[in-house]
Amino acid sequence: MILKGTKTEKNLMNSYLGEVSGKILYGIFSEQAKKEKYHEISKKLNKLANEELAHSLIFKKCLVENNINFQEPTIDTAELKKMCKSTYENLTMASSGEYKAYEVIYPEYEKVALEEGFVEIAKIYSNLGKVELIHGELLEKLSKEII
Repeated sequence: MILKGTKTEKNLMNSYLGEVSGKILYGIFSEQAKKEKYHEISKKLNKLANEELAHSLIFKKCLVENNINFQEPTIDTAELKKMCKSTYENLTMASSGEYKAYEVIYPEYEKVALEEGFVEIAKIYSNLGKVELIHGELLEKLSKEII
């Protein structure tokens, strides 16, 4: 199967961008948590940031292995910093994003990949979707610790 020009290629690029942005955002949120003296939450956000980076590398590998001329996208860190609020707000926002990836985005991308014949990529979306659920639950739990 040729990935170039498919919806799956576009979805992989979007997924890569989302995961890299998530990595940066969780790093920003970690710093905010540290400022608010939520040191354990800060550590957990850093761990999640590293997991988001790992996810991004999986998507990048799919693109590169399928001979896609991959170029790093430009990410506006200043815009991501504007999203930073209180730690509680950051955790609820992040949890919502993780649940959306689990419930909507990754299942749709999995479906498209299957329709286009990319079974292995569909499996990746299925597996990472489950991880996004775990992330969402963790972030929700952490937000409840603040209230």
